Amino acid sequence: MLELISTAGRGNYTLVEESRDVAQLKYKNWLSSTAIVSIDDRVIEIKPKNIWHSKNIISIDGTKVGTIRTNWKGHIIIERQHEDTTKRWTLKNKGFMKYVFKLYDEQNDVVLTLESAMNWKKLSYQYRIELLDTGYDIDFIKELVIYCGYGINMHLNMIAAGSFGAAG
Repeated sequence: MLELISTAGRGNYTLVEESRDVAQLKYKNWLSSTAIVSIDDRVIEIKPKNIWHSKNIISIDGTKVGTIRTNWKGHIIIERQHEDTTKRWTLKNKGFMKYVFKLYDEQNDVVLTLESAMNWKKLSYQYRIELLDTGYDIDFIKELVIYCGYGINMHLNMIAAGSFGAAG
């Protein structure tokens, strides 16, 4: 079983597999949108491409391999070179009273579901991850989950910015 657990107010996450920490997504500082992840002897860096933070570059060991961006519907689009082609996944929030994110592939099939559970003691989110049989190996699924964690932070920041703008 995989879980994505929020570890800090700035948006850091830990990816946990069977009660064992597998990777940590850490932002460089409180106001930064640049995140670093070490997983399986690789370093993944996700950083904004532009000032509006609407498109983010994914690099592994210094080589650009994809992007994470928002579309006009508020969905998160993840593009990643995989097996000599560029694949695209779409992360959508399907929950109403609580966050339920679903990751869809190019054929609109669900790859995985991240269902939130609020930890009220720590005021943080924890996501239980339901995997579907998609043919991807578990190591690539873990990488996709990391991108989803970054995408969820993008989504929550958009909601917060909209709420702040509506209240002001």
